[in-house]
Formats: sequence, structure tokens, C-alpha cells
Amino acid sequence: MPNLLCDSAIHVYENERPTAKTATQAPPHAPFEAYRAVQAALDLSRVVVSQPTAYGFDNSLILEARHTGLTSAASC
Repeated sequence: MPNLLCDSAIHVYENERPTAKTATQAPPHAPFEAYRAVQAALDLSRVVVSQPTAYGFDNSLILEARHTGLTSAASC
């Protein structure tokens, strides 16, 4: 595979996080650590972490995910 492959959009979900009042369903548990295993298996070097609607405007989970040693990530 080519170098510097980028996963263009992922969402991160944690069961312990409260969802926004506007959420229509509970998201699946999909922690950032689980994604890291996928990232390693596919040899992806970059990722765009997208804000899921389930959390409304609370982007604290994305900020925490970015502080787990991920150096080549963008968030939106």
C-alpha cells in the first residue's frame, strides 16, 4: 500500500459518555483504542476524527482521543 494512507472519517464512541438530548439512538461502543488496532492492521498513518451527532456539541471525547499519542490526526 502507498505511504501516508489516510482514513478520511471515523467516529469515536464511549459507553460512559452521555449522549446529547437530541440523539435519536444510543451509539455503539467504539473506543479509540479499538480503532488503533484497525489502523495498525491496515497500515493507516493518518486519520480524520469526525464529531458524531450523538454527542451534539460536546467534542471532549475527540480531544481526549487526540491526546492518546495520535500525532497525524485532524478533527472536525
